[in-house]
Amino acid sequence: MPRTFELHIFHRSKPQDPIFTRFFNRQARLADYDAENIIRAVTTAEVCLGDFGVSDDAAGVRAVTTDDYKLHNMETATGYRFVLFTDPTLSTDAGQQVLQHIYARAFVELVAKDPDFRHGGAAPIRSKAFEDEVHSILSSSKLV
Repeated sequence: MPRTFELHIFHRSKPQDPIFTRFFNRQARLADYDAENIIRAVTTAEVCLGDFGVSDDAAGVRAVTTDDYKLHNMETATGYRFVLFTDPTLSTDAGQQVLQHIYARAFVELVAKDPDFRHGGAAPIRSKAFEDEVHSILSSSKLV
């Protein structure tokens, strides 16, 4: 059964500063530098794809697989990037589906619609309801 290791959410205006980070299955946690370097590599790859004329409608880099983990990547039209690290057995489509659920059911409903949330990566997400919904989505997907 696939497992989730980490979830990070960034805004494109501050890709170096996640607005949300959670670790699951601590024994499998990636080294901080490893996760940061991979996220940078995905961002760089997407910039290169854009330089080569890949359409803005393209999904971009959806997943990167190594022997030890798989990075699932989704960026929204509003500039939020959702990055989920799982074990490598989770399919790219399943990872994208989980990220879509986290975005639509948790982020949009519990963060984006919150009048106190400062958009644009200005402040971290500090919502217990959001954390609980993320955990519920991962649990129902049998990823934690």
